[in-house]
Amino acid sequence: MTAAGQPDAWGPIGQQVAAGQPLTRTLRDGTAVLLRPIRPDDAPRFRAAFAKLSEESRYRRFHSAHPRLSPAELRYLTHVDQTDHVAWGMHDLPREEGLGVARWIRLDDEPTAAEFAVTVADAAQGQGVGTLLIGVLLASAPPRGVELLRGSILASNAPMLRLIEELGGTALGRAGVAHAYELRVPSGPEGLPETPAGRAVRALFDVVD
Repeated sequence: MTAAGQPDAWGPIGQQVAAGQPLTRTLRDGTAVLLRPIRPDDAPRFRAAFAKLSEESRYRRFHSAHPRLSPAELRYLTHVDQTDHVAWGMHDLPREEGLGVARWIRLDDEPTAAEFAVTVADAAQGQGVGTLLIGVLLASAPPRGVELLRGSILASNAPMLRLIEELGGTALGRAGVAHAYELRVPSGPEGLPETPAGRAVRALFDVVD
């Protein structure tokens, strides 16, 4: 059920996301991509994609120098229950090269809220990858009882700051080099702001013949 009590508030595509069924879409440059839930067998893909990230992209994700993923981190990122820890990835077709990952993790002390994070491969930045992944996170949240997404975004990460603000995110303050944001999950696509990002996320849920 969604926050509005309507299980179909995000439409057929939202129901597909809630059920963990893959989506195919096209990026701004015409690249065909597949979005799907992360699985344990994605560990090798994670390792390869992480190795290709620039130092800046790694810093944006972890807010520290992070030269490699430990076995424990790799397991944590790929063994998810898709209920309290929801994670989706995107790869291009047909090469199946990873382009981005987004996830939210329910807060133990506030079960209707979750912490979110998004990582986009350097070569795929500026193509709408982050927008599509955020859209999937939003649609996956209401059926699982999550109404609020919170995240920490580096002040230097202008594209992500702009995306979250265009989706109605509220700045909670700044701690060091990062801004804390919260994004209330709308009951459906019609609740998104009339901004470029809002329109782009709504387009994700248009039924494609």
